[in-house]
Formats: sequence, C-alpha cells, structure tokens
Amino acid sequence: YWRVMAHVPNAESDWSGVRSCTTRPFSVISPKANATDVSVTPTIEWDNAGAGETYLVEISTNANSFKESYLAYSATTMATSHTVPVNTLWYQREYFVRVSTVSDDASVSAVVPFKTGKTDFVSPQITSPQDGATLESPTIHLTCDQVPGNGYKFEISTKQTFPTRGGVTKRKITDIAVNYCDFEDMADGVYYAHVAARTSQAVYTAFGATIQFTYTKTTGITDVKVMDNRLPRKLLTPRGMMILREDKQYDLQGKVMK
Repeated sequence: YWRVMAHVPNAESDWSGVRSCTTRPFSVISPKANATDVSVTPTIEWDNAGAGETYLVEISTNANSFKESYLAYSATTMATSHTVPVNTLWYQREYFVRVSTVSDDASVSAVVPFKTGKTDFVSPQITSPQDGATLESPTIHLTCDQVPGNGYKFEISTKQTFPTRGGVTKRKITDIAVNYCDFEDMADGVYYAHVAARTSQAVYTAFGATIQFTYTKTTGITDVKVMDNRLPRKLLTPRGMMILREDKQYDLQGKVMK
C-alpha cells in the first residue's frame, strides 16, 4: 500500500488516496496446472527473476518429492524457458514440475501437475541383425528402429511360435529410448526374434515382423599374438601370457588340446 503527499514552501498538501498492488510469487507459466495432453517434449516457461539469474528445472513423478529416485528430468539454465529433450518423458503419464532460482536468495515455484498425451503407437521392427543373417559374436545383439513409446520388449526363441513355456523363449525389456539389448550365453543354432514397443507401464504394441538368423558363439578374441618364433613360444591369451611347449597343442584360450 502507498500514498503520496506534495511538499511546497511553508505548506503541505493533503495525502493522496491509498493505492495498492499485489505481487505475484515466482511461478511456472507453462504448462498450466493440471494441463492434459501435454507433449512429451514440453517447453517449460516461468517468471523472470532478474538479470543474470540461473534456474533449476525439475520434473518429478511424485507430487511431494523431488528426490533423485523420483526425478524424471532436471536441468539448469539462465533462460526463462527450457524444452525437455526427446526420449525423456513417457506418454500418458502424470508429472510434476517446479522451477527454482539458484541464487542465495532462492525462490521456488509452486509444483505444477500435468499429464502427457497419447500418440499413435506403431510396432517397431528389428533392424539388426538382418533377416536370414549369420551372426558370429560373443552375444546376440538386437537393435530395433526408434518409434514412439516408453521402452521396448525384445523376444528371442528357437521356436517361431515363441512359446512361453519350456525355456526356449527369452525376453528382455528396455527403458525409454533404449532400442537395443544383448542376450548372453546363447547356444549355437537358428533363432527367431521380434520386438514390441511399450505404450504404458505394462501394455505393449503388437510385435513387429519376426526375423530368423543363425548364431555361432565366438570367444570375442580378436588379437592373439605369437611373441617370437623360438621355442618355447609365447602366446598372449585372455588368461595371460602362456608358454607353449613344442610337444603340445593349444586352443586360443591357452588350454592344452592334446
């Protein structure tokens, strides 16, 4: 509240009428509280707290906590807006955003809830290995194309029907933006693989096309060196430096064959 009085020589005027204003607390401008159908790459906007100020943007999955275990995203910036990068937020999920100043006299906005929107989900496709390929590697590495979603479910099997019983089908679920996985300790043979995209916590698209490939497991040794030509010879193996006797035969692991 304030009022004004004029001063003139040897006199004073009456007080003016009382005026008032209400200052707004430091706040998030966008998205609006309880907004729905918000993009998974939203631009967060907030009040300008002054020249040279640095801001901390935090997005949580918990309205009452911004601890690391609940944080979906955080960033610092000197601008008064910030766009969340792709492959960070899930579709059809509720989030809570707040912005705070980093100065000594810190201001923290109220927490603003919002919900991300839906999308047209499509089935992802295996991009590596190719259908009909022969794969020689220590593990089976699968990659799929990036499609809208909240992670992927890869399945690999020795049966084209991908039976859920009998232990012939193995499954791996990845986090958001992780469009690849590795299957370890797989036997040599013919395999089938396909992948689905996660649309919500436990809901997936239909699986994409099934591919078939032949797998041969290798040791992963790519650099075996005979250190000299004299006997006994020296072989650099994963087990360390081995001394090779002339009356023995060895595999690439340095094990005696006979």
